[in-house]
Amino acid sequence: MDTHLLGDARRWRYYALAPAAAVYLLLTVLPIANLVAMSLHDIRWEAGSARWTYSGLRHFAELGGDQLIRAGLSNTAVFAAGAVACEMVIGFFLALFVSRVVRGRVAYRTIFLLPILIPGIVIGAIWKLMYNPDFGVINQLFGLAGLAGYDWLGEKSLALASVIVVDIWHWTPFVFLLMLAASSPCRRMCSRRRASTARAPGRNCAT
Repeated sequence: MDTHLLGDARRWRYYALAPAAAVYLLLTVLPIANLVAMSLHDIRWEAGSARWTYSGLRHFAELGGDQLIRAGLSNTAVFAAGAVACEMVIGFFLALFVSRVVRGRVAYRTIFLLPILIPGIVIGAIWKLMYNPDFGVINQLFGLAGLAGYDWLGEKSLALASVIVVDIWHWTPFVFLLMLAASSPCRRMCSRRRASTARAPGRNCAT
C-alpha cells in the first residue's frame, strides 16, 4: 500500500479520536486539576465571589489529625469490603442457579438484571422512602410481624449497613451478568463433549 495512503489513514485515526479526547479532557482532567488547585488554597465566599488564598500543603499536613478523614477511610474500607464480598458471593450463586435452570431461564435472568437498569438517583429515592422510620415499607413489615421499627439511616449502628444493603441490591446484577457470561462457554463445551462422547465414568460434565 502507498505510504501516502498509510500516512493519511494514521492521521485520520488521530482526527477521529480528537473529539472524544477533548470531551475526556473537559470532563475528567480539568475537574481533577481544579480539585488539586482547590486543595492548595483557602477558599472563602466574600462579596459575592470566591476569594482564593494560597495555603500550600497545609491542608494535607492537617489530614492526619482530622477525625472525619479517619472515620471516612474506615467506613469506606468497611463499605467496599462488605459490599463487594456479598455481591461476588450472591452474584455467583445466582449465576449458578440460572445456568442450571431449564425452564424460565430468560425470565430469571431478566428479573435478576432489573436493579442495575434503574438509575442511581431513582434507587436512592426509592430506598430512602423504604427506610423512612415513619411510613417506610420496611418498618411497616416489621410492625405487621410485631417487631419495633428502626431509623435505618439515622442510627449510627445501622446507617452504614443500610447503605451497604442498597449497594448490594444495585450492583449484584452486574456480578451476576459477568459470572453468567463466563459460564456460557463452559456449558457449550460440556454440551459438545456430551454429544460427541459416550457416557463413561469420569467423562460426564455437570450442567
